[in-house]
Amino acid sequence: MANGQGIFHQINRYQLDPELLMCALEAIADMDPEDRKSFEGRTITIIRLVHERDIPDEERSDAAMAINFRLMALAKLDVPAFPIWRIAAEGKEDPDLLHEDVVQCAAEEPLVRDGEDLSFERGRFTERLADISARRIASDVHQAASRTHPA
Repeated sequence: MANGQGIFHQINRYQLDPELLMCALEAIADMDPEDRKSFEGRTITIIRLVHERDIPDEERSDAAMAINFRLMALAKLDVPAFPIWRIAAEGKEDPDLLHEDVVQCAAEEPLVRDGEDLSFERGRFTERLADISARRIASDVHQAASRTHPA
C-alpha cells in the first residue's frame, strides 16, 4: 500500500451518508451469492451505485472507497457480539440483516490502521453504537409521547 496513508485519511475525511452505505449493503445483498463473494463484483456494484446517485464527479471515487473499506471493516467486526443489532440469515448464502444504527455507526466511526488493513476499533464502535441507539430510542419515545399526549 504505497499511498496507504493518503487513502486512509481520504476515507476518514469523506463524510459518508449512512443512507448511501445502507443502499450499498442492500445492493450487495441483492447480488448472486457467488458474485457477492467476489471483491471485484462488490466493487463494481458499489461504483454503479455511486454513479447512480447525485454525487459530484470529483467525490465519486472517495465515496466508493469509503463504502468499500467501511464494509470490509464492518465484515471483520465481531457483529455477532451485538445480537440486538443483527438478525442472522436464514440461509447459509443469505446475508445477515443489520440494524440501521449499525450502518449509521459504520458510516460515522473513523477507521483505524490494523497492520496493512483498516478496521473499526471495537470499543469505540460499541460506544458510538450504544450512543446512536440511545438517541434514537429517546427520540422515538418523545415522538410517541407527543402523539398520545398533545401539548
